[in-house]
Amino acid sequence: MIHDPAEWLADWLQTDMGGDADGIAAFITGLTGGERPERRVGNLYAASVSDDGLLLENIMQDDWPPVLVPTAISLAGLRDLK
Repeated sequence: MIHDPAEWLADWLQTDMGGDADGIAAFITGLTGGERPERRVGNLYAASVSDDGLLLENIMQDDWPPVLVPTAISLAGLRDLK
């Protein structure tokens, strides 16, 4: 399994963030230096903000490592969804 950050981001946005304007705004705020949202567990992923971007964990696959999506890519995806 290739753990491509852009693919994970696209999947997370589709499965866990569609229609969640408050969640999208919270992650954008956290990624731009504001208050970080708490780790959020969705339908398929757990997501949290780190110093280097968005950390996504596939909660259905315990043996897969988390994937770090760099800040710039994360913000672009979130802003496109908004």
